[in-house]
This record gives sequence, structure tokens and C-alpha cells, in this order.
Amino acid sequence: MRVLFDDHIFSIQSHGGVSRCFAEVIVGLQARPGVQVVLPFRRVINAHLLDQPDLDVRGFLGERHFPGKRTLLRRHNRSLVHRALRRGAFDVFHQTFYDAELIGLLHGRPMVVTIHDMAPELMPETFASPEDIHPGKRALCAAAAAIVAVSETTKADLVRLYGVDPARVEVIHHGLSQDAVWVPSRRARVALPDRYLLIVGRRGGYKNFMGVARTLAAVLTRRPGLHLVCVGGGPLEEMERQPFLDAGCAGRLHQRTLDAGGLACAYAHADAFVFPSMYEGFGLPILESFANGCPAILSARSCFPEIAGDAALYFDPDHPDSLADGLDRLLGDPMLRRQLVDAGRRRVRDFTWGSAVDRLLALYRHLPARY
Repeated sequence: MRVLFDDHIFSIQSHGGVSRCFAEVIVGLQARPGVQVVLPFRRVINAHLLDQPDLDVRGFLGERHFPGKRTLLRRHNRSLVHRALRRGAFDVFHQTFYDAELIGLLHGRPMVVTIHDMAPELMPETFASPEDIHPGKRALCAAAAAIVAVSETTKADLVRLYGVDPARVEVIHHGLSQDAVWVPSRRARVALPDRYLLIVGRRGGYKNFMGVARTLAAVLTRRPGLHLVCVGGGPLEEMERQPFLDAGCAGRLHQRTLDAGGLACAYAHADAFVFPSMYEGFGLPILESFANGCPAILSARSCFPEIAGDAALYFDPDHPDSLADGLDRLLGDPMLRRQLVDAGRRRVRDFTWGSAVDRLLALYRHLPARY
């Protein structure tokens, strides 16, 4: 079986959840007997793909950054993908992002589309131009032989908002990447405060950092030795710092940019991982926190209970005081912390890339009969 992937996510994303997931899938499929992964492109900017030594891909113009670099790379790779689709030397085409213009090049061969979330459709007010986020998503869902949703929650949102037949949607959960786990013997510890709460990823819009910032500042004020570390998401903005300035604890608010090993270390040494987002399609940081023995307190929203089960504490993001109550419980009860850490380590075993690849391969093999 020949499975073709396009360049899209690897040409526009240097790091990120979607590209990391497709890199894991590609590597997993390539290791399966009887499966040939077809990558019509050779140049990418994506670290997750470049980290795979068995893939014949290389970087694009080194470390140089200049306006239009991604556009130039995308234009070049897209022409190679077009050529490969026209040639038809594949059995299944799996899109890595949302490019509706490729539909006309399929010539009857089946296409699979993965839907990672429905955030622009559900919360358009949190995006400057929600209609421009994933403009080809609906058309691709209509044209696909099968749709992969990364959670039951995402599937339900997709069916409700797009009117897609549920029978065409297969739920395949993500797995945990090996480099997401901190191994003390292999990696030096990152310089971080002795005690801290951890927030990971983007903070704006529906990610809801501002919705809990004053609550977190109040928690820090009551606990003088506690810090808040934000990993990723870019430098903190003035409005993000303001609640901590007002509370007199701005010196204990930090932002760090870390590689995968550094992030794993940050999870492993945090007092708690806080995930205040109002919506996620899956929530990979939940698995990362569990795998590194970091207790998690999550918004009681979207897919979080589906992924975390009873291995996390939950709070109502509409009532931020419930986050403070949860943190007080977690930080003040060592037995509860141990219970959550143990439950998280058990829970994360249910999410593997091997299982995800098995299910994808089964889906691919049934496509000709469905299409």
C-alpha cells in the first residue's frame, strides 16, 4: 500500500502539535511491512520531520529567516505534490492540512482528511478572521473518502456543525512521542524555579490565560515560594503581566522557550500543570504532563474529560475561583498529588502512536470499498 502525504503542514510549521502528529504517523507507517510512504517533497522547515533520520528530507535554506521564506517553500513543494497527484502512483492520499484545491487532482483515488479541532467554527469571536483560518475544511470533508477526528468531542462538533455522516468519521486518538518524556540520565535539568505551576503553549483567545491570570496571581500571593512558568507562546504581553504586577508578584511570572527535552523537564519538576483552555481538539499537553509525573488541573471543557478521565482535577473556567480551590487542594494534599500522578501514568498508557498507526492502516485498507 502506497500512502501519499503532502507537504502543507511541514512547509508552514517549524514546530507544533499537528506537524508532530503527522511526523509520528509517517514514521510509524514507514516501519510497517507492505506500506510505502510517499513524500513528493524533500525540503521542509519542520523540526519534527527533520529529526527523523530515516526520512529523505532536508532543511530549506538553513537557519536563515526572511520574509516570504515559507511562501517560497510552499510554492515549490506544492508543485511537486501536484505532480505526484497527477501521476497517480499512490493508493491513498492523506492531507496534512486543508488545501481544497488538491481535490480536483485525485482522479478517483481516495483521500483522507484529519480534523484536529473545530475552534474557528465554535469560537469565531476569538479569531481576527475566523473565515480565513481553515477555508478549505468543509469542502475537504465533503470530498474525503474518510475523515479522521482526533477525539469523540471533535467528531461530535464536526457532525453537528458540518452535517457530516457520523459513519464517515473515524476517531483515532493521538499517542505520546518518546521525546516528550524526561529521562534524567540523558538530559540535563533546565534552570527553573524550585516550585512552580506550569502553563504550556499559546495563551491568547480561547486558550484563556487572561481568564485565569488574576486567579493565578492570587494563588502566588498566598504562596510566596511559588512561581508561574509559561513555556512557549511567545513573550508575555503587558496585559498578561498586569494582574501579577497588581498583585505584587510579577517577579515570579516567567516565560521560557524550550525544546522538547526542556519541556519534558519542566513538566517533571512542576508542582502542577494548569490547562485553562476553553476548547481543544485533543490536548497533547495532558499526555505530556501525565507521562512526566506532573499532576494536572484542567478546564472542565470539550475533550479534556475524554482524554484525562479521572487522572486529573477539573475546574470551571467560567468561575476562575474554582481553579484556586483546586490548586489549594492539590498543593496542600500530598496524598492527592500521589494519586493523580499514579493515575496519570496509568492513563497515558492508553495513548500510543503504535495503536494510532494500526487504526489508520486499517482505515486505509478499507477505503477502496467505501469510496
